Amino acid sequence: MGVRSSTRGEAAKVDIEARTGRKGVIEVWHLDMLDYASIQAFAARVQTDIDRLDYAVLNAGVMLNSFAKSPYGWEHSLQVNLLSTTLLALLLLPKLKANTLPGFTPVLELIGSGTHYIPAKLSAQGADDPSRDPLQVYNTEKNFSGMGGQYAISKLFLMYAYAHLSEMGKPGKDVKPDVYVQVVCPGYTQSGLGSGDASGPLRVVSNAMKATVARSAEKAAWTYIAGLTLGEEGYGRFWQYDKIQPPAPLLVDSKATDRQERVWAAVLTALRGDVPEIDRLVVEASR
Repeated sequence: MGVRSSTRGEAAKVDIEARTGRKGVIEVWHLDMLDYASIQAFAARVQTDIDRLDYAVLNAGVMLNSFAKSPYGWEHSLQVNLLSTTLLALLLLPKLKANTLPGFTPVLELIGSGTHYIPAKLSAQGADDPSRDPLQVYNTEKNFSGMGGQYAISKLFLMYAYAHLSEMGKPGKDVKPDVYVQVVCPGYTQSGLGSGDASGPLRVVSNAMKATVARSAEKAAWTYIAGLTLGEEGYGRFWQYDKIQPPAPLLVDSKATDRQERVWAAVLTALRGDVPEIDRLVVEASR
């Protein structure tokens, strides 16, 4: 388990071992998705400390109600849900591809969100303007929308990055993928997501909704497990509510292809500023 808080991670390990009656299976490794050095150190440890990587589930995510920037100058949702997740995916893809177990295809599973179906005012806010960086459009307090609005944008942009990452999982256009790259969504879940900076009435409403309509964390986690078993059916697709979902409107509209390329270019530009080797990582992940 890659965890930001080693203390909480170790507590979860103890709980899991107690419930399953098994010890010596789980390792807790530090991973801070707001720190590129931590992400790179984690990936380096994966490369050297384990023989092979079968599954990687990139579950880290944030949903904030107030605007805040990371140490790299990016709004936290864009940083964690998009930039850091893309970096970690690029770093892990070569290790996944190195898995040569006969008859088995490893899986890189990204955790997306059904909120990316929500029609966003991309054109009105300037994100569809070819002269503007779409990430920078939402890296301002002016265009920041709490109550999940910015979260939805970050998950939509992740879907554009996902289109490129999934292609990296294939050695050629008409051959079976070396890695099944897919996105799954567990739905509205009883977790700490969205409540970290909520206060007053907002926290009360959030807690009430989670208590009445949200799925338990355990049930939501089964979505992750189901996603790992999809095989080629799930490759390059979006899995939610126990089925493959049709593409969201903003992934197939008349501007989708151009928007996807612009978002991907913006992601690489953003990462390149603090991870100079990002272009090499893209090449290595694409081999």
